[in-house]
Amino acid sequence: MKDNKDVIARIQQMEQYMDEVSEAWRTKPNKIKDDSVLCKKIRILTDYMDSGQWLADYEADERGELPKDLKRGVLSQDGLYNLICEIEELQRKTITFKEVDKSCFEIYDNIPMKVDVHSEYKIKRVDNGLGGLAFEEVPVEPYIKDFGKYDCATTYEERFDISTWRFYMAFDGERAIGAATVAGPTKGMNMLYGREDACVLWDIRVADGYKYQGIGQTLLDMGIAGARECGYQQMIIECQNNNVPACNFYHKQGAVLCKVDMHAYYMEPEVRNEVQFVWYLDI
Repeated sequence: MKDNKDVIARIQQMEQYMDEVSEAWRTKPNKIKDDSVLCKKIRILTDYMDSGQWLADYEADERGELPKDLKRGVLSQDGLYNLICEIEELQRKTITFKEVDKSCFEIYDNIPMKVDVHSEYKIKRVDNGLGGLAFEEVPVEPYIKDFGKYDCATTYEERFDISTWRFYMAFDGERAIGAATVAGPTKGMNMLYGREDACVLWDIRVADGYKYQGIGQTLLDMGIAGARECGYQQMIIECQNNNVPACNFYHKQGAVLCKVDMHAYYMEPEVRNEVQFVWYLDI
């Protein structure tokens, strides 16, 4: 049997998380969304299932490469998938979505926009760029990036004429748990380069405990529908190389990475080493 220490350790960790989540689902399903530690484990399990790593571990098991006494319920074909789907379905039942106006800006800003960073995309120029760019997702020392501190809805009107902007929010009961802003052509906003047929996904956020439940997707879908109503042909989206979940999310939508700027934030010391990604999504 080949040495699979890393695979075995990963399966044992995922098995432990699945056991804890399953117990919470059995005993206190309505409390799961309020437990940030448990929500993080659900997110890790979801990533494990969606990334292809689960399939690789399952196939290793099918080839007989894992010890027979290894507990491996997480590798059952439907167990993990059904558990996550059931949790997401319950939590979706209490969530509502609506388009809002500036009267909601204060509660909009109360929604955190934090990302658990575990990896980032490293970019290598091939032949000084003439041969293209090579992207590699590499692990980094985990940290939390608070994107919310860079922008506040309550200051939009201080900087821009927001008459072409539209705002969408998600609520769990009375609690605001997600939001998105789509900006149309606006004086002083440079991302559109003077275009009148495109819009910008200025902001999208989902509170911790509600991520990976389709909330961001619904908010984006609402934003796209609104943009189409306004006659826009493309949505332009900015993110950074250290926001891998966002990159994967936009790629999944069919957005095309059209701009990579390694020096976009050079004059901002705190984020100088981050790389700007600009995506274009045909709508």
